[in-house]
Amino acid sequence: LLDGTYDWPGDGDLETFIPGLNAGDTNNASIIEFDFVPVSNNISFDFIFAAEEYGTFQCTFTDAFAFLLTDSSGNTTNLAIVPGTNDPISVLTVRDSQYNGSCESVNAEWFANYYGPGGLPPLTSPTNFIGHTEVMTAQSTVIPNELYNIKLVVADDGDTIYDLSLIHI
Repeated sequence: LLDGTYDWPGDGDLETFIPGLNAGDTNNASIIEFDFVPVSNNISFDFIFAAEEYGTFQCTFTDAFAFLLTDSSGNTTNLAIVPGTNDPISVLTVRDSQYNGSCESVNAEWFANYYGPGGLPPLTSPTNFIGHTEVMTAQSTVIPNELYNIKLVVADDGDTIYDLSLIHI
């Protein structure tokens, strides 16, 4: 199963905000980006992070997600952070060793479900991915009537197979 090629580029911004990723490490990046002007002083977005790397590949592949908020001064913040930590969300920062004893659990309380080893997930997976996190919230204080940019980006790390997804709740 191949889900893209190395001709489908990664994303430099994601590589900047996720520790362990270097320039050119990502592939098959999918991006949603837009400008907006808030009318209130807070934004929030509920989501789950789902990946096919959970289980077999959760010790080595950093498939990742970033929710980048940039203000009108050019300051960018990644809002996709594991709650209660400074850890950006990735397969390496939210995992449960119960599904691969070769690496320790990290923020396991935020890992929700695992649906089976390798290959395609069984039909019982509501996301069609092998595993996913609990619902998380990307949130930030903003200044009403100021221009902001949001960039949501997911990408594979070092390969073009076994994908990941951000699912809006």
